[in-house]
Amino acid sequence: MTGGGALIRNMDIRLQRETGLPILIDKDALLSVALGGGKAIEDPELLEAISNS
Repeated sequence: MTGGGALIRNMDIRLQRETGLPILIDKDALLSVALGGGKAIEDPELLEAISNS
């Protein structure tokens, strides 16, 4: 998990129970969102692919 949702206490446990999928929380969940957003902005093709999906 990344972003603010990863900071909600026990959200990972709830999601894992509800979905049956393994849930991992990034060590620096907020920073990873910012870094990913920066990469998308720097790469017009990636930004277009993301916005069309």
